[in-house]
Amino acid sequence: DDYPYLLWAPGAYMTGTPAFGASAGTNITVGHVCPKPSLCGETTLQIVLLVVSRVSAFIMYSAMANTFASKCHATIYFLSRTMFAYYVPLERIHNYHRFCGLTFAAGAVAHTAAHLVRLGIRKELGSQLRTTVGVTGVLAMTLMLMIVVPMLVDRIKKRLSYETRLALHWLFIPQMILCFYHAQ
Repeated sequence: DDYPYLLWAPGAYMTGTPAFGASAGTNITVGHVCPKPSLCGETTLQIVLLVVSRVSAFIMYSAMANTFASKCHATIYFLSRTMFAYYVPLERIHNYHRFCGLTFAAGAVAHTAAHLVRLGIRKELGSQLRTTVGVTGVLAMTLMLMIVVPMLVDRIKKRLSYETRLALHWLFIPQMILCFYHAQ
C-alpha cells in the first residue's frame, strides 16, 4: 500500500508496512521514501541520511543569505545610523561573515557526505553523478572549497595575496547559480 505524505515535496510518497504495531491503513510506516528520483531511501539509515541532507541544505541557505547580507555595505552603513547599531556591534560584522561562511561550509560538507553515503549504499553513485543534480552538486562543492579553504588554512592564506583571495570570493556567484539549479 502507498501512504501519501507531504514529505519534503508535494506528491512525495512513503510506502511500506505499518510500523510500531500500527494497524493497516494508518500513515505510520517504515519503508520507502521517494520525494523525487534523486532523493529516494528504502532503509532507516537512508531515510536518516535524507533528513541530514535536507536539514543541512536548509542550514546552508540560511547561512548563505546571512553571509551575503553581512557584506552589503550600503545596508550596514544605513543600519549604523539607526538604533540597530546600538544593539548590534556592526564593527564586528566581518566576524559574523566568517562565522556564516564556515556554517555554510560545514552544511555543505554534511550535505554532500550524507548524499554520497546514501548513494553509495544504494549503488547509485555513478548514475546520479551524471545527472544535473549530481553535476551541479559536485561543481558547487568544488567552488565552495575554493572559496573557503584559502580562508581557513593559514598556510594557504599567507601565500595568497589579498587580491587573489578576494577574486576567489567572487566564485560565490557561479556557486549560487549552481546551487539554485541543484535544488530543482
